[in-house]
Amino acid sequence: MTEALEKTSIFDFDIELPGDDENAPKPEFTIDNDKLAEWALKKIREEKEEFERIKALAEEIIAEANFKIEQARKRYEANNAFLTGKLAEYFEKVPKKATKTQETYRLLSGTLIRKFTTVKPTPDKEKLTQWLKANGYTEYIKTIEEPIWGEFKKLISTEGNIPIIKDTGEIVEGVTLVETPPEFKIRFE
Repeated sequence: MTEALEKTSIFDFDIELPGDDENAPKPEFTIDNDKLAEWALKKIREEKEEFERIKALAEEIIAEANFKIEQARKRYEANNAFLTGKLAEYFEKVPKKATKTQETYRLLSGTLIRKFTTVKPTPDKEKLTQWLKANGYTEYIKTIEEPIWGEFKKLISTEGNIPIIKDTGEIVEGVTLVETPPEFKIRFE
């Protein structure tokens, strides 16, 4: 079979390899002499060189694209910060619609929003679990000795500066009230 594979050069065989077409059946041949072994070595070296060339080209293009992305990100962030600051200044001069948690001013393309300072209860799971056990709130403890925070936090009042149970006024240990600063943001319509 190797005789039929030969072409004009001693190292040039016309064999379709599996990498040329993933769906093609694997070629039926055996390396059974030095000439074919040399051809295989040369082919491996050529394939590696081609792979390295393509890889280097792709990495260069990726590096250029990443550079352009980074430039665009910096430009966006700088322009966004500048224009958002100017919109915040403008927001102070216009009549706003106020709710308990925020003020808003609508425009055609979006809404300017200032969220007020809020107080968010944040649990210390270990301390809170101990407190829940000691005070009879065991239905708010998971089987792995961890509070069921999503349910229990509904019982807590964040008014004032001490976390308490709304209905009973009990002071809750293991919960810290964290104040979030006011925030100005834009919501696009």
